[in-house]
Amino acid sequence: MLILWLLQAGHFSNAQAQGTISGRVLDADSREPLLAVHVSANRSSGTATDLHGAFSLTVDAGDHILEFSYVGYSDQKMEITLRDGQTLQLEIAMNPGSEMLDEVVVSAGKYEQKLSDLTVSMEVIKPYQLSNQNIVSLDMILEKTPGFSILDGQPSIRGGSGFSYGAGSRVLVLVDDLPMISADAGDVKWNYLPVENLNQVEVIKGASSVLYGSSALNGVVNLRTRFPGSDPATELTLFGGGYMNPSRNELIWWDRQPLFAGGSFSHLRKIGKLDLTLGGNYFKNEGYREEDYENRIRGNVGLRYRFAKVEGLSVGLAASAMYLDQSDFLLWQDADSGAYRQNPESMTPLTGYRYNIDPEVEYSTRGGNRHSLKTGYMV
Repeated sequence: MLILWLLQAGHFSNAQAQGTISGRVLDADSREPLLAVHVSANRSSGTATDLHGAFSLTVDAGDHILEFSYVGYSDQKMEITLRDGQTLQLEIAMNPGSEMLDEVVVSAGKYEQKLSDLTVSMEVIKPYQLSNQNIVSLDMILEKTPGFSILDGQPSIRGGSGFSYGAGSRVLVLVDDLPMISADAGDVKWNYLPVENLNQVEVIKGASSVLYGSSALNGVVNLRTRFPGSDPATELTLFGGGYMNPSRNELIWWDRQPLFAGGSFSHLRKIGKLDLTLGGNYFKNEGYREEDYENRIRGNVGLRYRFAKVEGLSVGLAASAMYLDQSDFLLWQDADSGAYRQNPESMTPLTGYRYNIDPEVEYSTRGGNRHSLKTGYMV
């Protein structure tokens, strides 16, 4: 009986030595309540704010360290002393903040990994690097990547074996994990790749044939396209310019300065359960060398529908098309004039279309496993 009485007395004593912390969490600028802010005391007990930014937490009397954390806001800490039976009212104002997150890549292991955790050598190219340098074709920025070189339009990494006509390249170029290699010669068409809708470009410097096959003996270039976020986004870029006269007069073939101009746009938005991505690009270049011109127009669309009744199931469709009109030449003229120029008899206009259609089905389980079926048709 004595032991039972002591246990009851101890329980009664502990129950009385408690207090309550309650209050609201607001945005420091707008004074709007914040929903789902995590509130913890000594990192042992916690709660979250409701729709009105309110919270209530019952803890033992004594000294406590309160922590408030919320995505997009700077964490806050507060030291308090709570007496037995006391109800403490608080009003917390949180300031917006940002934090640099680790870059995530998928090319190294075909699943998302932090770039800092990789054991392979990899470069990541972000969209702002393309827009800041006005990159109209992906090869223009890849050539600035350490260890990456392009010879006769085909890639090579760290001096590895490159392109063999008809046999294909040893550097595999992918767009969202699907090969983007021409079917006729097995080469890469850089001006066809959708630089206006890129999320990032991942370059693996080393053999990845175990994951991607023999075409990746020298490395992988994987282009990951963008999909819309919670808010619609539209981007438009226009550019233009002209070529100046060279210092040697024998190289001047024009009566007026040759010009180049172009533009690109992208639009991303959600329509219910449908993700929509649109992109387009136009480029006109009269050429620095005589009769060396290029005109092209390219468009692409990406669709992804997420089923409401089957959690984790989605279907998608990506399509691109391009019209190209450019010149090519086989022979140089003689150098008697002191300048290399194309032989007019070897000039050949290249005009035609190129397009691809890539449907896919993807299913993600609650355990984090992802199953996908991706197919493609390219002409």
